[in-house]
Amino acid sequence: MWHVLTTTGPVNEQYWRKVPSQFVLNNHIAFFNNGTAGPTSRAVLETHERVDREIATNPYDSFHFNEITATRKQIADFVNAGPEEVFFTHSTTDGMNVFAHGIDWRPGDEVLIAKHEHPGGYEAYQTIEKRNGIKIVWLDLPAPLHNRIRSRTRIDALLQYARRGRSPGSGRAKNCSECVEQNNRNRRASYADLK
Repeated sequence: MWHVLTTTGPVNEQYWRKVPSQFVLNNHIAFFNNGTAGPTSRAVLETHERVDREIATNPYDSFHFNEITATRKQIADFVNAGPEEVFFTHSTTDGMNVFAHGIDWRPGDEVLIAKHEHPGGYEAYQTIEKRNGIKIVWLDLPAPLHNRIRSRTRIDALLQYARRGRSPGSGRAKNCSECVEQNNRNRRASYADLK
């Protein structure tokens, strides 16, 4: 019998010793490639099995609109967005591609990417570089970033997700510098400290 691991207390060594119990992965295997085909947690596997069974039982009543709407709202609240701005994709790479290709790029716009980034994190930008003339700025990390973010920097993809910022009353941030400034005022979103 296993129990879902929660974070009601501090995330410490005791917590991390319990993490392997959340996966069905053979405990004699050390698996480090979770960026491509990582092991699925028990909770996710059980949810997939439940939903697959529901779809097989009644395909006409299997859309889970209420669950999707509630989850979308929960995520929106967490990242300081509106529910209409949250969507679900097949994978992280798929979501990163949808995001990257959804930006209105101009020739000369810049994207900061670490040299050791996963291909799923940079290949979309390489395509956009060829099509739209953007500039990828490849970085060796760790490195100071304050002098790398310029007015043409649209995305800092160093942490395998795009930065999202909002100015009070004016919608989304205009560039990464503004995102950093807004982040310093609003720590709810998960930005890196680029000082």
